[in-house]
Amino acid sequence: MKSNHKKVLLIAPALVLITFAPTPISAITSAKSSSARLSVSKQKEKDSLLKNEAVSKTSEEDAIPLAGQDKLAQLAQTFQEKPDDSKYGALWENFVAFVQQQTVRHKDPSHLFKSWKALSEAGLKVIDPIGADNAIHVYIFNRIAQNTYSFVPQAKYALIQWNEQTASVPVISSSDHKSSKRARARKLRTVTVMKTQLINIPSSVDIKDANLLPRITPVKAPVKVSHKASVKNCKTNKVNGMSNHYLALLGTDQQSGHTWLLAMKQTSVGWCLYPDLFQDIPSFLVQTNSAKIKFCGNNLMINMGGPGGYELLMPFIEDHFAFSTKEAQDSAAAVARQFLLAVQYKRLDLAKVWLSDPKLVSIPAYLGLFNRSSDNAPLRMANMPSPICGGSRFRLITSNKDDLIIDVAKIKNQWLIKGLFIAPGNLTPGIGVKVSPSSPN
Repeated sequence: MKSNHKKVLLIAPALVLITFAPTPISAITSAKSSSARLSVSKQKEKDSLLKNEAVSKTSEEDAIPLAGQDKLAQLAQTFQEKPDDSKYGALWENFVAFVQQQTVRHKDPSHLFKSWKALSEAGLKVIDPIGADNAIHVYIFNRIAQNTYSFVPQAKYALIQWNEQTASVPVISSSDHKSSKRARARKLRTVTVMKTQLINIPSSVDIKDANLLPRITPVKAPVKVSHKASVKNCKTNKVNGMSNHYLALLGTDQQSGHTWLLAMKQTSVGWCLYPDLFQDIPSFLVQTNSAKIKFCGNNLMINMGGPGGYELLMPFIEDHFAFSTKEAQDSAAAVARQFLLAVQYKRLDLAKVWLSDPKLVSIPAYLGLFNRSSDNAPLRMANMPSPICGGSRFRLITSNKDDLIIDVAKIKNQWLIKGLFIAPGNLTPGIGVKVSPSSPN
């Protein structure tokens, strides 16, 4: 008898055990740092691409031929091969036109000139004045030394290019009368304009350096805007940007080797001569090869007498270079002090610089002041009553039989020693000030 029971196959559910190895913390940190490095790398690649695109765009703009560029390069090459006055004039005429063309397009051409070989070989020098921060440039074609001769033009020029800021002042019409409070809160919109000015300089001078110095002027009252005005246009007024400055130019006279200085003051019509900037520097000091002058920040540094001399640091005080901050208001005392320093350093040539007549140096030489030994008492200087004819008078106390009387006066807008006299040294000297040779400044 067959059984009707069906066979049933029972399958027990299988248990699958999955195990995970614990990930070390160092591996997790490594993965995070790797991800961070990848992110930084991608960012660097992106920045590099953007930078390359900007450089490429700038290079493409510079590669675009500018109007007059080929002609200017040709004139520069022709002038370099055989310079003369006609070629020099043509080169300057086209150079100024080219610069003005770029300034109209609000593009600073100084970076182009610095890398322009044809112009640099023709003597072009682009000077970025100290403290200008690319707001002003001075262009000059300096002397080109040839094999047989050096060309000196009959008239020489330098070009100043600067930025000047102007502000557009909105004029309120009668319809805006009700919103006067909102109008008062409007800010001025400034616009930067590039300007140029050609100046004359001596034919034998090469400009080496320049310095832009701030000019402090009283603050003007704000511009008042009339509410009754019916004009809707904007007025343009100058604001304090690249204005109210002095420009000091420093060069060398190639014929004499002397230092050349020129000072200019910025006005509403451009740059005007301002000789008072160097009023405390005697012309004899500039007209000697014993003094080397250079700019050091807002100071004028004068190396007097080379390695055996000393340095005179003249800070810029308000509107001129002064002997020192303390002596800015007493130039006569500063001149007497500089003369004393020259005597202490036994520099007869430097002592002549401060004398209106160099022959006066024979008087301190007669007293043996240039041959004093270290055993002698230090020299002292004392103030004396001013002479009747004007100026200032000082007494140089030698602690010997005779003293030296120094008369200082302003001669042709410069403070100089106009007289030296011998006086008995047994008089009461008053209060003297000891000056140490180790601290000339």
